[in-house]
Amino acid sequence: MNLSPSLGLMTLKMINRCSMKLKNNMKSKKVALLILVCLAISKFNSLSAQNLNTVYPREYINAISNPFKGFRPDPGKTMQDSYPTIVREYIKWNEVENSESDGADKIIEHCNKLWKGFEEQNIKVAAQIYIDWDSKQGNEYWPHDIVDELGWPTWDVRYWRSNLVKERIEKLIYKLGEAWDNDPRVAWVNTAIVGYWGEQENPVGVDEEGYVELMGEAFSKAFKNKKLLVRNQKYWDPKGYKWGVGWGSFAHPGQTSGSWTDIRRTTANGQYLTQIVGGEVAYNWGYDVFVPVMGSSPTITLGTDKYTDYLIDVIRELHCTALGWVSGYKLDGTDNTDPAVVKANASRMQKAFGYRFELPEFSCSQRANQGDSLKISFKVQNTGSAPFYYSWETAFVLIDETTHEIVWKEALPNVDCRNWQPGKNYNYSTRQYNLPAPVYEISASLAVPDSIKTGQYMAGITILEPFSGTPGVFFAVENFLKKSQTQPLCRIGIGEDLAGSHEIDASLFTDPLLNDTRYYTLTPQGKTYSVSGDTPNGSLEFMPRGGTYVPGTKVTVKAVGNIGYAFNDWGGEFSGRGNTSTVVKDGDKTISASFKEVPTFTLDIKP
Repeated sequence: MNLSPSLGLMTLKMINRCSMKLKNNMKSKKVALLILVCLAISKFNSLSAQNLNTVYPREYINAISNPFKGFRPDPGKTMQDSYPTIVREYIKWNEVENSESDGADKIIEHCNKLWKGFEEQNIKVAAQIYIDWDSKQGNEYWPHDIVDELGWPTWDVRYWRSNLVKERIEKLIYKLGEAWDNDPRVAWVNTAIVGYWGEQENPVGVDEEGYVELMGEAFSKAFKNKKLLVRNQKYWDPKGYKWGVGWGSFAHPGQTSGSWTDIRRTTANGQYLTQIVGGEVAYNWGYDVFVPVMGSSPTITLGTDKYTDYLIDVIRELHCTALGWVSGYKLDGTDNTDPAVVKANASRMQKAFGYRFELPEFSCSQRANQGDSLKISFKVQNTGSAPFYYSWETAFVLIDETTHEIVWKEALPNVDCRNWQPGKNYNYSTRQYNLPAPVYEISASLAVPDSIKTGQYMAGITILEPFSGTPGVFFAVENFLKKSQTQPLCRIGIGEDLAGSHEIDASLFTDPLLNDTRYYTLTPQGKTYSVSGDTPNGSLEFMPRGGTYVPGTKVTVKAVGNIGYAFNDWGGEFSGRGNTSTVVKDGDKTISASFKEVPTFTLDIKP
């Protein structure tokens, strides 16, 4: 029996105290001491099984291709590095709707063609609808039935002021919610629609014609799960729609008193902690002030250290998650650049974007028996610029030492990786945050399933992609196994003592960037929760549709009465105000709604 000196001393003291209490009862002393010794041995075995081994994983110093962050090209514009996990998709309104009768199914069908195979490549989409590409006549994409009814030239500004157009835009947004709010391919949604390129400014801006109120109400109701981005937060925030921002001229010195100031304001309010900051670098205007700080092309930006430093500084200051246009850099010596310098600076910038989770320390039971608890603890620090924005589960994984396959995974209770914040108050002089990122200390205890075979295993943690139930986010550590895309951190004995070192042989590890084979699925393969209902005299409508959802999904439930019945009240495991409300999927739900009979009338039309 292997016991630490402190543990043995503590237990002997306990036995001595118990023995003193039995001093006056000599007849039972021998029996009692025997019981105490047996209990102590049992306690020794239990505590021995829970002794923790601690490791200090080495940081993976290069950039990682993690989801929801980084360089963001357009589809088809292949990058020479393997970082991108997000592409921006511009979709014309009349590509997904040409008649008011067209529903969400047409949007889904169109996106299925555009995004075929994206899940296998682990690519997600920043999606948006636009109507007018630019100021040139003939670049407008109104649904045909609107043009037929109004009869104006497609470039006529009166379309934007038409009540018909406003009504149809509102209905379009609800259809987009049905199509995209639960689609795992969609990273986030640019509210777009209004203005050239959907930039919400010209020829009519969202601050005109009541578009902020109209679109804000529709988007807030239609999208419960996907993050939303706007062009100018100053128009949306006062109306209560405090969403993310897509800045179309990111870090442009020509906007230091414009959009830059607005984002600084929302950053100071902490809006970035729950809402995405992104956009693109604009290489096509204001050259007199732009070129001196960023050069004249994406390749020059990344081929020149001072230009890269400048852009990284702004990414850090504004807690930026992803940028386009700069993503078009080349590694072929274009613009007289050194490909090695471009590659190194691209890695630096990718590391700065969004989140980056480092693991300074990890502890795990050296042994855990089937049916007993296994204890882990770890420290995590987000050294990136922004949080992770979606509700993905952090899980413990047990990995077979021979096959390198996952044999058990279990979500850690009450652990939310969205809460792992980056540093605050960026300092341009030190190029560091004045308030460094907190180091979070997390502990958990999990019951080992009886089905786990006795033996030696590797233990680690991962952040699970919710639809596939497979590793979705990599930590910035060298520990990485290609076959299971896992990051084992130490060894553990299950049902038996650990043989040999608790450290994992580093020769087993491969490069997480070069050997990244992550994917996701379009239908849930991992943990799901169902929602069902009992609604005599009526029915329930769910958005997103389906009835089965991954953990954390927000589902809007609407109770609809049959003819002659009106909604009365909710029942079961649900409550709300009115006949429409929202439920967060944290378990299976049974929902019921009651309806009251209401008078009905018939209209007799006499000849």
